[in-house]
Amino acid sequence: MPAHLDYYLVRFVDLNSGQFYEEEMSRTRIELLKLSNNIGNNIQILNKSYTRTESLVGR
Repeated sequence: MPAHLDYYLVRFVDLNSGQFYEEEMSRTRIELLKLSNNIGNNIQILNKSYTRTESLVGR
């Protein structure tokens, strides 16, 4: 069954050093990072980069 995965350009901010880095990732990964690392306030979603359709069956 195909799934539509939305990817976003995300900026992570290190509040201690004032530095940041950017990465493209799926919405699911963003939510997992927020939950596992408790860094929800340090993540900025800059824009939606693209949507990809993939089959998640048989992985």
